[in-house]
Amino acid sequence: MAPITIYRALDFLIEQGLVHRLASRNTYIASSSTSSGRGTTAFLICDGCGDVNEVTSPDVADTVLKVLQERGYQPRTKILEITGRCAHCQDVH
Repeated sequence: MAPITIYRALDFLIEQGLVHRLASRNTYIASSSTSSGRGTTAFLICDGCGDVNEVTSPDVADTVLKVLQERGYQPRTKILEITGRCAHCQDVH
């Protein structure tokens, strides 16, 4: 299959909110959220084990929306990537 076909399929899945691109890892991940994809999604990415957890929170979404509105900024996407160490890796290291 041609790479352009794959990227078009990924673009479609991103538009539908079924897949997200993690820019910091240059990778794609299936969405575990059943939301419409219009809210703010945060990904907690562990530097130790590489685990990625998707987090959606009305509080995070409201705060991000407020900051964007205060600055008159029109986002294309609202995805936060937070790197650090998960609870398991903190215990191990």
